[in-house]
Amino acid sequence: AIWSGSDDIVVPGGMMRDAEERITPQERKSLQQIIQAMPTGERLKLALKGNRESRVILLRDPSLMIRRYVLQNPRISEDEGRSWSEVKTIDAGEEPGLAVSHGVFLSHAGTLWAFHGSYRGTMQGIHTRAYRLDEDTGEFEKLGVVIEGGFWPMQEPLKMDDGNWIMAGISAGVYGKNQVNPAAVAISHGDDFTKWDLVVIPPDEGLAGMWGESTVIVDGSRVINLARYGDEARALVAFSDDHGRTWTPSRPSNLPMVTSKPYAGTLSNGQRYLVGTTVAGATTRRSPLTIAVSKPGESAFSKVFVIRHAAFPEGPGESHERASLSYPYAIEHDGRLYVGYSNNGGNVGRQGEGRERWNNNSAELAVIPLEALAAD
Repeated sequence: AIWSGSDDIVVPGGMMRDAEERITPQERKSLQQIIQAMPTGERLKLALKGNRESRVILLRDPSLMIRRYVLQNPRISEDEGRSWSEVKTIDAGEEPGLAVSHGVFLSHAGTLWAFHGSYRGTMQGIHTRAYRLDEDTGEFEKLGVVIEGGFWPMQEPLKMDDGNWIMAGISAGVYGKNQVNPAAVAISHGDDFTKWDLVVIPPDEGLAGMWGESTVIVDGSRVINLARYGDEARALVAFSDDHGRTWTPSRPSNLPMVTSKPYAGTLSNGQRYLVGTTVAGATTRRSPLTIAVSKPGESAFSKVFVIRHAAFPEGPGESHERASLSYPYAIEHDGRLYVGYSNNGGNVGRQGEGRERWNNNSAELAVIPLEALAAD
């Protein structure tokens, strides 16, 4: 009844909506006293639908039931990534022959969006589908196909100074060893996330064996695209000076990078970063997971840190010398960089045969204080 909105439990509206700014310690103490005085039904509603501050307080509620309901809240984690709610399905792919695979998230103007790569059969007709979280029901609204042309998003939309958003990815077909599947970007129509223009980045002449999963760094009208090669373990790079509308060809760079999806961004202190495996002698081996960083305000990467090695017996997470640590995403929050990535555990203990064992991975999260990424 609480999820559907048919209950008659009333709690202050200010406890249901997230504030634009974090509350002060004194305000938190006052809020804590108010919540402690609430009857169980009101605390239960806050646990399921309350704002961040209310749920943080309820994580310490003496009632085990209340604490469990907090972790069922679709906003997932309230303790800096240390514990998580159960997995929620966004789209089960119930249409005949439809598969909905990994995607990206964007929180904008109080709404959580998701954009996922989808296809039919075995990687046929790749396209992007959009979803929007309904805060009242806790379910994602299916908005259907928003980008075609083989586009599969690999990085969340980034706002550009022309008012549009740019989302990096790949224009892909069925995977083939010597095929060229180029990097691509999608550009929004302002803040309308259901309308996008697909721009395919031309591959350099003679380029072969490209699976162009890509990421971008935005600097005014200039956009830099870094893409997975496939034929060689080094990054491909392309440049745009008109907000992603036209591009130089994707060309091999001097940056060693494993043949896997990269993720790049710019920290609030002006440091650029690239998460992947960027080590000397990089091959197809997806470890160690690294982050390359620049100095604040500079464009060149000047230092590389190891996030974790494949063998990590002290944990947490799976540890195996052949573990693949890949497909990273990152987001900065409250002085930390949160890096999510997959771990195949060296394919140990996986069930099934053939395609059933493809990408049968666990998910891991590294939380990095920004001061630990200083390049000086």
